[in-house]
Amino acid sequence: TRVLGGLLLVVAVAELWRIGVLSGRVHAPDLLVPTFIVVVLITSYELAGEVLHSAQLSEDLTVTRSRLRETQVRMHEAVKAARLSLWNWDFRRERFWASGIGQAMLDDEAASEQSELFGDAHPDDRPRIQRALEIAKEDDNYYCEFRLRPVAGMSNHWMVARGRIERSGDGTPIRMFGVLA
Repeated sequence: TRVLGGLLLVVAVAELWRIGVLSGRVHAPDLLVPTFIVVVLITSYELAGEVLHSAQLSEDLTVTRSRLRETQVRMHEAVKAARLSLWNWDFRRERFWASGIGQAMLDDEAASEQSELFGDAHPDDRPRIQRALEIAKEDDNYYCEFRLRPVAGMSNHWMVARGRIERSGDGTPIRMFGVLA
C-alpha cells in the first residue's frame, strides 16, 4: 500500500505541475524535475526504512552470537567439571562423535568421528549397544552400560550412555544426542 500511495502521489504532483505549466502559472516547463524529485524522495524513504531494519537485524544477530558463545562456554565448563562427554549419532551418515572424556574412545582426536556407535566398546558389549539402539528407535530414549575395549595392564572401564532421538517430520530418526559418563 505504501508503493501504491507513493505512485498516486507522484501522478498527482506531475498532473498539478503539468496544469501549472499549461496555465502559465509555473514558468519551468520541465515536467520531469518535480516528478523525479518526488520519486527519489519516496524511494529514499523506503530504502532508509530498510537500511534501519537491516541495521537492527545485524545488531540482533551480533547479540545472539555473543549469547551463543557464552552458552557454549558454560556448557563446556559444566561438562568438563562433571567429567562427562557429549556425543551424537547421525542416523543418515552413520557417524558417531564425542567430546570430552568420550574423545578417549576416539583415540584422543578432538572432534573426530567414527562409523560405529561407541566404536571402542568391548566386543562382548556390542550386542548390548545395538539392542539399546533398537529400543531407543521405539521410545526415543537411549540408555546403555558397557565396557571399553580392554587395554593391557588396565582393568575394565565401564561407561554409561544416555541419549534422546531427534526425528524428522515423518518420524524417521535423524540424530541421537546424549551424555557419556
